[in-house]
Order: sequence, then C-alpha cells, then structure tokens
Amino acid sequence: MLLANPAYLAMATPSGREGTQLELDSLKRERENLMMQPAGGGRYRNEQATFASEIARDGAVHFVDKPNIQREGPGLRFDVTDLAMRRRGDDPYARTKLHFLDKTREERAAMGVRRRNELLARAGELVLASIERLWESTGDLAARKQGMFELWDDCAETGDAAVVAAGVTVRQLVVGAIRARLIGTDAYTAAELALLNAHRRSTARFAPYDEP
Repeated sequence: MLLANPAYLAMATPSGREGTQLELDSLKRERENLMMQPAGGGRYRNEQATFASEIARDGAVHFVDKPNIQREGPGLRFDVTDLAMRRRGDDPYARTKLHFLDKTREERAAMGVRRRNELLARAGELVLASIERLWESTGDLAARKQGMFELWDDCAETGDAAVVAAGVTVRQLVVGAIRARLIGTDAYTAAELALLNAHRRSTARFAPYDEP
C-alpha cells in the first residue's frame, strides 16, 4: 500500500499524503458500490442507496429502484430532483446504472459463459424433461406432435463446436422419443411431415422415421 511505503512517506508532503488518502478512500467506496453479493442459486445482488441490481446466473442485470422517500437515521430522506426527473420520464440513476454495467461487464460476461456451459452440459437432461412436461400437459395428439417438432426445430445447427454438439445430442433424443411414443396410428403422417417441413427454420429436414 502506497501510504505504508516508507520511501513515499519520506518524500510526500502532508497535502500529498492527504490527497492520496482521499483517492484511496474514493476507490474503496467505488469497489464497495460495485460489489456483487451472493443471493443464492448462483445469483448476485448489489445494493446502492437509490436502487438495487439483481444479477441473474447468466450475468443479466435487472435494476429495482428504491422509493424516493426513505428512512435515514431518525428522519426521512426525500430527493426533489429525483421526483422531478421521474415525472418527466427520465431515470435519475441512469448514469450510475451505466457505470455499474460498465465496471462489472467482464465479471458478468464470465458468469454468462459459465451458465451457458452448464446448460449445454445438461442439454440432454433438459430436453427429456421438456418431453415429459409436454406429455403431462396435454393428451392432444396434434399438440404433442407440434411440440416435438418444435423441440427438434429449435436445435442449433451453427455456432461453436459445443453448441452444435449439444444440438445434435438433443435432436437424437427427440427423434428417439418420437420413435418410441409417436408410432402406429399416432405416427406423423406424410402430409403432416410435409407441412412441418414447409415451415421449419432448420436447414435439415424433419424426418424422424428415416434411418440415419
């Protein structure tokens, strides 16, 4: 620490040492203002006097403004300027929020990467759970067929290797479930497959009964 350095203390003037201390105090307050405290479930929260920042597991931020009238010690704090800006449709804390977003960008980006990797690693588990929810939510055959097609069609075909690999895995599981559940009189008809393929986003054709 600079103020604990004997060489600096020997050379600095009293006003210089005071200025350095003020600068260090300011940096300390800024670090405290930017600190993200664990909020459970991989989420974080940052508390400031006028608003709170709720940080999701993927690094996305949701700001929650605090009431303009707040208890402060034995009395109340009321900011007339904040009230006037709100009435004009302006955000009185916009600059502070942008500063928080800018200074925490790298940390939140790392959170996003970790969350994405977690979801990719669980892609198979998640799609099987989605299939079970689909079957539990409706007994309508047409709705089940449409839901299975959408699970298949939503899979990524481009992107980095991990994303594409997850898409391939999910499609294999969806096709496997179709072959196990939508067979016989419940199977997709040729007309249904043609209609779904005509409206697909994917480059690959939806042909769940074709041999690979």
